[in-house]
Amino acid sequence: MALSEQDLVGAAVATGLIAAEQVEDIRREARRQRLHLVDAVSRFGRIPVPAMWQAAAEQRGLLFLSPRALAPAEEDLERLPAGFAARRQCLPLRDAEGRVILALSNPDDTGTIDQAARSFGVDVIPALAHPDALAGAIDRALGESGAEIEAEGAVSLVEEIISDALLANASDIHLEPGERRCRVRLRVDGRLQDWRRDLRLSERDAVMNRIKVLADLDIAENRAPQDGAFDYELGELFKGRVEIRVSCLPVKWGERITMRLLGMASEHLNLQALGLPEQILEEVDGAIHRPHGVILVTGPTGSGKSTTLYAALRELDRQSLNVMTVEDPIEQIVQSTAQVQVSVKVGFAGALRSILRQDPDVILIGEIRDTETADIALKASQTGHLVFSTLHTNNAVGAVTRLLDLGVGNYQISSSVEGIIAQRLVRCLCDRCKTPQRPTEAEAALLNVNGQQADIVYGPQGCPACMGTGYRGRTGVFEALWLDSHLREMISNGAGEIELLRQATRYHSLLADLARKVAEGVTDFTEARRFGLGLDH
Repeated sequence: MALSEQDLVGAAVATGLIAAEQVEDIRREARRQRLHLVDAVSRFGRIPVPAMWQAAAEQRGLLFLSPRALAPAEEDLERLPAGFAARRQCLPLRDAEGRVILALSNPDDTGTIDQAARSFGVDVIPALAHPDALAGAIDRALGESGAEIEAEGAVSLVEEIISDALLANASDIHLEPGERRCRVRLRVDGRLQDWRRDLRLSERDAVMNRIKVLADLDIAENRAPQDGAFDYELGELFKGRVEIRVSCLPVKWGERITMRLLGMASEHLNLQALGLPEQILEEVDGAIHRPHGVILVTGPTGSGKSTTLYAALRELDRQSLNVMTVEDPIEQIVQSTAQVQVSVKVGFAGALRSILRQDPDVILIGEIRDTETADIALKASQTGHLVFSTLHTNNAVGAVTRLLDLGVGNYQISSSVEGIIAQRLVRCLCDRCKTPQRPTEAEAALLNVNGQQADIVYGPQGCPACMGTGYRGRTGVFEALWLDSHLREMISNGAGEIELLRQATRYHSLLADLARKVAEGVTDFTEARRFGLGLDH
């Protein structure tokens, strides 16, 4: 049998995933709710179950294998007795040096380890894998399809996938059908990672139909894209509800479904928690309390622009101000704020015109997408409103060029825009396992060029707390350009981006903030370069 509940919970305590004094309270709650202890620890300790398996591997000095690592070579499978892998729930793998690694969910099963060693004629190295991941990999390797699942099984499986996504602070869930399996992946900290296992074909259709029912979509339609949404009741896990946006798209092997979990990881963040440099934070705090003007947040898709705008709204005195938003979609609920959802009948520009008749003090526009929206937004600031919005540009000064491309006049920009913030998101190194290392001469020189010095920087290692990735959570990297009278005059006269940056006295660059976060051990050079923000540019 696999590891016991006591083994897993004990490993979670020993490796610091959960405090020992919490276990007895969780045990009582497990009895009250008739939950398995591991499930209760996962729920109330906010620990993904696979993290406990990885903790057990670390405690025993074993390698822990992720679902995607469980891919044996056909010739290695054939060296085992017929049916051995399925009966004993094990898989033979090879490491980089060609040694035989035996994946197990029970590392104490010496009989299986000895039999595998006899089959290969060499000692095998036991490694631990989550039972679901191992079972799924065995099915995948042996081509077994499994039995049809009942509707109740699909309900349970969908709940299990969503719960695991919430525990991992995932932003998206991907169901990706293939010829023989349906791959399930979670986007955690901006990177896709495999769920415990793939879905069998017999499970895929039932799971996808269940999601369509929840999202009020047509289960008989599988040849055209569909979009929907549903509220998921979190129950004891998180106390509350989360909105899940669903997109269905026909692809070669069936339908692909992507679910976006809206606002879970960032709905309580304030400006101080975003990672803004102190000087930018002070200037943002001053700007959002001005009576009028436009504040723009720019960056590519997925760079956290909406999170920054929501954090800014939470800093306002919404009891004495009339704060209104126009969004597509509404990603987070902000108390004491009138939030308008863009629809087929009501676009950004139409909603904005209506909002201006509602006596607003502050207006948030989810995105400036067209000339009409840009024109209304800038004119609103000139008539005494504070306007927040986003644009898709790569840097702060690029927002000026983007507005000009939309047909906004130079004078409108110079007289309305107060400041522009550009941002990206980078993964944070796991505080529990990050390892110190000396920067190379080139890295030290690059830090120095960007105003930082560091004898020690840090790199990722991997532990149960970060699920072996070496990273845990994300933080923003920011730059800001604030317009003074000189820059306003230059914009009015048609100055270009390079000239504006050369003359800016209140400009803080992305590279400078990135260098600071690398020097402080918040993130590393590898992560910085992955986002195209390498300090060698």
